[in-house]
Amino acid sequence: MLIKHILRLIAGLAVFSACVQEEITGIPVEFGNAGTEIGLDMQYLVLDVPDDIVLGNIDQIADDGTYLYLLQTQSEGAGVYVFDLATGFFKCKIGNRGRGPGEYVIPMSFTLTDNRICIVDGASQKVMYYDTEDDFRYVGSKETGDISYFERCDGSGHLVSGNNSYYSDIRFHDKCFLVMDSSFTVIDGMIDMTFISGYITGPLKPAYIYDGKVRLYTQTAPVIYEYDGKDMTVVYKLSFDGFSFPSRNYMRKISRGGKDYTGTLRESGYISYYDFFETGDALMTLFMAGGERYLGLYSKRNGLSKVWSGEGMAEISPFCGSLFISGVARDRFAIVLPVSELKKSVLPSRLGHLVSDASETDIILQLVGIR
Repeated sequence: MLIKHILRLIAGLAVFSACVQEEITGIPVEFGNAGTEIGLDMQYLVLDVPDDIVLGNIDQIADDGTYLYLLQTQSEGAGVYVFDLATGFFKCKIGNRGRGPGEYVIPMSFTLTDNRICIVDGASQKVMYYDTEDDFRYVGSKETGDISYFERCDGSGHLVSGNNSYYSDIRFHDKCFLVMDSSFTVIDGMIDMTFISGYITGPLKPAYIYDGKVRLYTQTAPVIYEYDGKDMTVVYKLSFDGFSFPSRNYMRKISRGGKDYTGTLRESGYISYYDFFETGDALMTLFMAGGERYLGLYSKRNGLSKVWSGEGMAEISPFCGSLFISGVARDRFAIVLPVSELKKSVLPSRLGHLVSDASETDIILQLVGIR
């Protein structure tokens, strides 16, 4: 599932290399096996999915303290689905597929802002707004231009997105991130790109909100940026024990002439892709290097970390071969476990009891924390 998730974004996007600025400040974070005693704390939430809805490849998960939101970008069932965060009961699907008012064709991502959920439609290049306090009523849309996600910075009202435009006649085409006002008019660009290409190996939404500020990252740079409404700074400097990111020269070489470099990078020894997630207690990454998949966990409390690979991922999830983190819910890392697949597996007793009582269409959300 992860490889499919990586490849489906290869179209008209900009990519950036590991060589980021001369001197970087920020909190150093190393993902390695320096703290193999990290304790895992698992919780489970059964999502009661109606029989006429099929959910599987969930691309984004978030909650607002009351509701849980799941985005599925592919298949006829593409859209945002809402569940009660406390009980897992199904609430509704927001909007429908189509080109009419309140409808979308390719829901690329969603953003939670105040009393609204905003869904970016990649086909119409619009953001659709729905009122979360009025039964998810459609309240309007705005033109966005060529973006696939955005987040809003508290206080300034600025919107921040990755830059999908790599044509030289486009303003700020050589910047990694775009800063926009509330009407999606670009007002600034941040962080110089070090190479430009029409391909990318990244996730749908390499951005999240933490403590009211926007945090973003690029796929071949080991840093997590923070935008506070005025400046873009580095909050974390990442390193991966035994692995490295590709250099600027290497990325320029394999992408020269507009070539699709993604296969070469994926099979190289370099880190070719990573997802990054943050809770109050921990940082988590799911990354690829040399064609293999790894999962890293870092404790904020004591700086200990651990990396899992191959069958070792079974310590995290029963689906170690296709483990996929979709986001954060209840301040824990969220893994989607389809009941239809779980019923084919030998499971630990606690999870087995939940599965035996669930229907084939249900989903069990595994919420991973640390002790």
